[in-house]
Amino acid sequence: MSQPDISRPRFSYPPLLQSDGAIRLVILQPGTSWTAPALPDSPPQLECRLWSTTVTASRYEVLAYTRGTEERNRTIIVEDAPFNVTERLWDALHRIRADDVRYFWIDVISIDETNLEEKS
Repeated sequence: MSQPDISRPRFSYPPLLQSDGAIRLVILQPGTSWTAPALPDSPPQLECRLWSTTVTASRYEVLAYTRGTEERNRTIIVEDAPFNVTERLWDALHRIRADDVRYFWIDVISIDETNLEEKS
């Protein structure tokens, strides 16, 4: 049996603001976009931060994400901890990555699915 990776902290969501319209944005850290056919080597690691703000106070993009049964078999780094996402989301984030930070609302990352109040 494999041992858990203890070199990185376990992921936990930072709290949301205690106000109406509070949301958590994903801040995609800068880097070069990457597409699989262009570079045969492993792509650079995707790193994100989370920021609690309000829906009207900030400019951001929405990355539409289709939920379903697709396996979360790719890992990105969110708040310095591993976070599993689907192949499609992982690929999309690599393709839209830019030389500057970008702000997104991505449901599967922005919402703490274990928190019933956040899910509603």
